[in-house]
Amino acid sequence: MSDHHAPRPLHRRLTELARLGALIVRLVWTASPRLTLALLGLTVFQAVLPPLQLLLSKAVIDRAVIDLGLSGRAHDAYALLLPLRGWIALAAVVVAAGRLAQPLAAALDSMAGDHMEGYFDERIIQATGRWRGLGRFEDPSFADDLEMVRSHAGEYSTQSVRYLGRAVLSFASAIGAVLILYRLSLLVPAALVAASVPSLGQEWLYRSRTRSHLYVQTSEARRLRYSREAMLSPETAKDVRLYSLGGFFQEMYARVFSRTMRDLDDLRRRMSVRVSLSGALAAGAAGGAYLYIVRSVAAGDLTLGDLALYAGAVGMLSSNLSTLGFDAGFIPMAFGLFAPALARVLEAPADLPVPEHPRPLPHRIRYGISFEHVSFAYQEQPVLR
Repeated sequence: MSDHHAPRPLHRRLTELARLGALIVRLVWTASPRLTLALLGLTVFQAVLPPLQLLLSKAVIDRAVIDLGLSGRAHDAYALLLPLRGWIALAAVVVAAGRLAQPLAAALDSMAGDHMEGYFDERIIQATGRWRGLGRFEDPSFADDLEMVRSHAGEYSTQSVRYLGRAVLSFASAIGAVLILYRLSLLVPAALVAASVPSLGQEWLYRSRTRSHLYVQTSEARRLRYSREAMLSPETAKDVRLYSLGGFFQEMYARVFSRTMRDLDDLRRRMSVRVSLSGALAAGAAGGAYLYIVRSVAAGDLTLGDLALYAGAVGMLSSNLSTLGFDAGFIPMAFGLFAPALARVLEAPADLPVPEHPRPLPHRIRYGISFEHVSFAYQEQPVLR
């Protein structure tokens, strides 16, 4: 295990996480500030639409009940502000706005991801261009960082925008659902949030640990890829057959793959039990809130429109908290694995000394270049003298 994967004190990890977080935010903003602002504005717009749709659905139902003369003890004067057709038209506009916003958000996500990928690649190329030697490319520890950055820069560029945007949208929509349920009772949203916190945490841990388990073992991934490419690549197929290395690479691939998947499957089995139990707690709280709303409607304390409003808010809050736990699981993988590797590559100093006043080559070389006392050894065995 390399030094940068060794356990560190909590305060050092938090300090490092804050520094790496600032680095990622700075890179994202620098890559495309206009697209970042556009995505933020569109996310806020999308977050407003679901609560607004619930409020309009309540108004449509209450107005229809009033027009049909079916209203009981519970009566909401709010529904009388517009005729039924007016409420239906507003609800249709909100639904259409939500449908129109989805492809626009997807397009902005793709554009921002492309800008970030290009900017990341540019910074990585500039950083590696400062290295005059080959030592870092041959260092197994630093090779893991290079592999992480080179292979996953595009993936993280796109996914960081997508997952971060969805997490912000889920959080904002959850706030809207809490505000709606607050009108019913403070205890209802408080109980739902409290019951969802364990599920949220377990989902976060499951996603981060199972996915990071694969990416943390970058050296193992390199062994798998090397074995596969040695067998399948046209450039190495001749050597593999010439020296009868097929069995060796097959055995190495099977051994590394079996060990990696055995550890990952064991982790998944252990964590899935806790995820299921915490999810059952959240589902029980949502069911209890729904029964409370139905009883209030049956008692005449709430209208039928309130049933659609509050039951929808319960479902929206539970769904958004679950989505938030899923999307937030990407954050520790990006910040805990990709960001440190990216920081080490971008911040690596020059590997060879550069003279302050280098002597230029002569305009015309008279005697050529000579090599004296030059030797080369491979695995401590002299090859060239």
